[in-house]
Amino acid sequence: MFLASALALITLTDMFSLYAVEADADVNSKFQRTGWNSHVKQRYMHPPVFHFTLLENAALYRCRLWEQSAANDSYQVESETSDINLAAIWERLPGAGNFQVTAEALDASRNVIGKTSFQFNKIAPFKGPYRNGKGSYLESGFKAALWLLSDQSDVKATQFPALFKSAYIRILTTYARINPGGEKALEAVKLARKFGESLISESTPNDWVYGNMPMSHHPGCLQVGRAGMAGMAYLDLYAVTRDESFLKAAMRIADTLKKTQLDDGRWYFRVDPKTGKILEDYTSDQAEAILLLDELIRNHKRKDLVETRDKAVRWMLANPCRTFHWQQQWDDVKTLAPYENLEWYDTGLFIEYLLRYATPENSYAKIALDLLYYIDDQFIEWEPSGEYITPGAREQYLCYHIIDWHTANYIRICMAFHRYTGDEAYLRKACAMADTFTVIQHPDGFYPTWMKHKPARGNPWQLRDINYSDTWANCSSYTGEMLMKLGEYLKEIDSLKK
Repeated sequence: MFLASALALITLTDMFSLYAVEADADVNSKFQRTGWNSHVKQRYMHPPVFHFTLLENAALYRCRLWEQSAANDSYQVESETSDINLAAIWERLPGAGNFQVTAEALDASRNVIGKTSFQFNKIAPFKGPYRNGKGSYLESGFKAALWLLSDQSDVKATQFPALFKSAYIRILTTYARINPGGEKALEAVKLARKFGESLISESTPNDWVYGNMPMSHHPGCLQVGRAGMAGMAYLDLYAVTRDESFLKAAMRIADTLKKTQLDDGRWYFRVDPKTGKILEDYTSDQAEAILLLDELIRNHKRKDLVETRDKAVRWMLANPCRTFHWQQQWDDVKTLAPYENLEWYDTGLFIEYLLRYATPENSYAKIALDLLYYIDDQFIEWEPSGEYITPGAREQYLCYHIIDWHTANYIRICMAFHRYTGDEAYLRKACAMADTFTVIQHPDGFYPTWMKHKPARGNPWQLRDINYSDTWANCSSYTGEMLMKLGEYLKEIDSLKK
């Protein structure tokens, strides 16, 4: 799933020099598009802001737009700054179309002194519900957990132990916690404990530079952020077993994160855990570590971790939240040039943190919404899209497929926004994704990793020949976990209404 690449390491200096390269240049003019979104896939669900070169003699900037299939219908936006926001005309633009844009800089006499052209696609917003669900979300998640318990073919040590075993632990502990009286609850805890003990036993020795860290790659390097994922799984295990060994394992990870944090607040992407040698430098994924540190601070009296967490948060706010260079996350993808392989799993995790601590003074809610719009624009599909089952979420640029893990991650984000805002639209979006899962779930309990089918002619919503091959058990596990948590959340909401 996570498309492999063997490109060479790119340093932070290289990264920001590449970030400065401007796109869509008119070769006959110094007037160009600039900014982070000139590097992304030109598709937008929400009104974009386009950025252009600031010309010395420009008094006005203008964008003229027309839809490719209706060239006689044109639209225009003007601005006194070189940042042009399409919000004023967005709702007037035909839905789901390809637009040609001509951007111009004008002097005080309205003479054109700079000009460039580009295209973008306006994609369909949420208009759900889309499918009638099949059974409850809790039942669907329970069924996925029972599948994991009964099907041992993929329940084994893998090349990416932290990623896989953390997902297994989370679905099994969620099942046991929500359904403690279930006939398989004790078996689920037993198997989750097995995976947790395996991660601990395979962790790096205490005297290594990155000691006591569960291995992300076996054999090979350590992807530092994955230790945060494993630490959260340990805390889930501690919550259902009260076994101190899992809490202590999470604490040891936090101690290593505290010790190895860079002065600017981040951690390296991948390292040699024994020597500390940097194998790959930049990653936007600091959120996994942040969530672990925050959990230990809030619920396990680790106040000494506050500054470590806060330094990492400050780095996130100053870097990917501004540059939108959300990259270097997935376990089998090497470092690539900036914006070549954008993704968003860690973006969603950081949204969760921001909404947890949002106040009117810190603007966290506004930042979180901007990040959600980035996710919607680049990765979310509400309407039918060729062979893909929708609604759904794409993974990353180099694996631009709709995948169950990421669709489930969008459910997680929508729940976070609903908790913060109370806006029912977020709950409707979460349920639209979840309803699709209940329909496409295999009778055995797993979900199709690659959410593909052969759409019927004349009715792209009709599901035919769903692709159940090449199932990734960690993806089905994460999906089942999120469906259980959504079902639990809906019950909580209903109880508050009574």
